[in-house]
Amino acid sequence: MLTLIKALQAGQELKNPARWKKGQNLVNSVAAIVAAIVAVLKIGGIDIPMTDEQLIEVSSIIAAILALINGYLTTASTKKIGLGGNHEENADNFANGARGD
Repeated sequence: MLTLIKALQAGQELKNPARWKKGQNLVNSVAAIVAAIVAVLKIGGIDIPMTDEQLIEVSSIIAAILALINGYLTTASTKKIGLGGNHEENADNFANGARGD
């Protein structure tokens, strides 16, 4: 658990970031496919045993969870961004147009 939190620090990353990014892309793709299938079923008149309001609530919860996971994995799978770090150096780099690589 500590490793998962430490990965959010500037200059740190999870081990095997490419694998995490592939997993992130897979989860995003599956979520989009499931949402499309549900929409096509509803448009096609196939009854889904949920009201429209329930579908909206469930999809909103799933979207919020995916947004949190995406934010975490985006930050934790690269050394280029993160929480903390040298804020003055980051501000100077931004002001001077430096990339900070």
